Amino acid sequence: MPHYLYVGSDNVILLESLKDPITNTYINSGTITFTMEDEDGNELEIPGVTWPASMTYITGSDGQWYGEIPASWPLQEGKQYKVAVTIVSEGRTAYRKIPCLAKVGTSFE
Repeated sequence: MPHYLYVGSDNVILLESLKDPITNTYINSGTITFTMEDEDGNELEIPGVTWPASMTYITGSDGQWYGEIPASWPLQEGKQYKVAVTIVSEGRTAYRKIPCLAKVGTSFE
């Protein structure tokens, strides 16, 4: 499933059902941060956001975390971006880059 960032909108970066690969339990505590990169891996400056930005655990969920990007960020339609996520929990660290495409929304899903 492709991931999208919506031009002219506040964007919520949502991580769902994060699990510890060793214990197979949901990651409901720890520190999760993210940055935004261009398609070449260069960290982007976003007005009002300090990197790395923290993600917040959704209380009572099974491993769901979110972070926010303000609508003031001038996304370019059709351009590729990456969300670089660092997860630190139970003494282990994971790092992932999630590719995203910027587009103009066509509905309110």
